[in-house]
Amino acid sequence: MAEPAVSQPRAPEDGAALGADKPAPEDDALLLAALDHVWSMAESRRSQRLQVVSYFLVSIAFISAGYVSALGNRLGAVAAAIPVVGIFVALGFWRSDRTLRPFITSAYEPTIALEERLAARLGVPSLELTRWVVDRRRPVNSVGHLISAMYGFSILVFAGAAIYALAR
Repeated sequence: MAEPAVSQPRAPEDGAALGADKPAPEDDALLLAALDHVWSMAESRRSQRLQVVSYFLVSIAFISAGYVSALGNRLGAVAAAIPVVGIFVALGFWRSDRTLRPFITSAYEPTIALEERLAARLGVPSLELTRWVVDRRRPVNSVGHLISAMYGFSILVFAGAAIYALAR
């Protein structure tokens, strides 16, 4: 009859059983894998967010070109309708950004915890970069607020453009 498998005892979190200078290699690999996972998930969402902003700027260029063309050809109803479409496009992109934002910020907590362990393991407190960034963030200056301001401002400009086209 086969004996049941017995798992190896794990070293304490601080590595005291193995000595502070010799952490368990499997713990190091697990720590690095976890940090890589959290970082890559957050980075992919940040990348998606920047792509959404880029697509929005391109769409604004096309909408603006259509608006100017309609005004130049004295197509008042078309010129008034194009900014309304622009408003809906901006609202859609704004909604998409608000959907991506929690995925990005959700990575802060696990990244902070993993960076704390890495900094403690290596004895380099300055490796706690995410905590430093989060602690010094000013909401007014955050990228999310600037992106939201861009969407809001474009909605106001589109509304003004529609009013201008109707008043002509």
